[in-house]
Amino acid sequence: MPYVTQLSSQLTGVPRTMLMTTRARVEEHQRADALFGDPQAFAWWGAIAWDSELDQLWSPIT
Repeated sequence: MPYVTQLSSQLTGVPRTMLMTTRARVEEHQRADALFGDPQAFAWWGAIAWDSELDQLWSPIT
């Protein structure tokens, strides 16, 4: 996935809801009993920075 290395740590023009959805997909991918895997989202997630302002809104279902 060569495009992943080209991402900067700061994204502009990306809705915050997209980051939250991507984080949910990554967390599901990492679960041992995952319903689905998303290696592309996982790789992409490692190349971006999480907006700390979203921490107060993030409440994953466990």
